[in-house]
Amino acid sequence: SPTSFVEGPPKILTMSPAPNATPPAAGVSAFEVVFHKPVVAQAGHFTLVGVRSGPVTLTYAYNPSRNAATLTPAGPLATDTYTLTVADAIVDQASGHALDGELIKPDGPNPLPSGDGLPGGAAVAQFFLTRAGDLNCDGIVDFDDINPFVLALADPATYGEAYPNCNFLHGDCNGDGYVDFDDINPFIVILSGQ
Repeated sequence: SPTSFVEGPPKILTMSPAPNATPPAAGVSAFEVVFHKPVVAQAGHFTLVGVRSGPVTLTYAYNPSRNAATLTPAGPLATDTYTLTVADAIVDQASGHALDGELIKPDGPNPLPSGDGLPGGAAVAQFFLTRAGDLNCDGIVDFDDINPFVLALADPATYGEAYPNCNFLHGDCNGDGYVDFDDINPFIVILSGQ
């Protein structure tokens, strides 16, 4: 028997950078959240907070032809672990349903599209902005990074305990996705400012 279509809640299709990504901090000038249908949203529905940096002031823009919200930080972002929260106060433009934003397996490689099928639920995603060579996460690469770099190479577990809010991938100085002996020469180059 025929049944009438029931409009579902809006979902998040993509985020840029992707949740759990580890891009270089210098390469991230804005965040983008793309919804699968038109939504009603405003700046206050998005928050970005760094573990060490604290809350980040964002400007908000919405592109209705792409259903995309662009969030631009007021200034350059420091190396840090950031949490972006997209509130479920965002609603479907047509039906008024609240965002179905929960990320499926938020720590996994493919947590999007969002949702559990029911309206309501904020999206909470983490991003790890890195700077190659900044192993003590003070925002600069200098001689204070030498001992943490050696510790990251020799004993990653102890490095993680000593620098709990500093992403291990800051030691990936050659950009191959690993922290290993192949990073020693690139670390020296970065350290010398060349």
